[in-house]
Amino acid sequence: CKKVFKEYSAGHFVLRKRDLGKLDAAIRAAARRRGGARGANAAARRRSSCASFSIEQAFDECLDLQVEMGSTYRQGLDNIFFNVMVSKVAKDLGWSIAHTVWQLSRDLDAQGESDEED
Repeated sequence: CKKVFKEYSAGHFVLRKRDLGKLDAAIRAAARRRGGARGANAAARRRSSCASFSIEQAFDECLDLQVEMGSTYRQGLDNIFFNVMVSKVAKDLGWSIAHTVWQLSRDLDAQGESDEED
């Protein structure tokens, strides 16, 4: 999960709210692909369309929790609370955290391969 955190936090120590766009797009794309592989049923389409809201809501909830737990980071999520946020989003989508991290990591690897070809 550290690789995924590092990529989506743009190399910073924390994932800021403004960094969510790329992560949001990756998770929604994965949800659409997963829904398409299963025939794109109504539940999969609904989960995909609400993924953006879930990510922002999960970010806000995890940032509040991080601050309540005494963290000095108030501008974004550290690696530990990034994992909590990914877990919350995975649960909202009906995925396991392992599948979610694997999917994001796989997409990053595929993106890296296409960048090398250019």
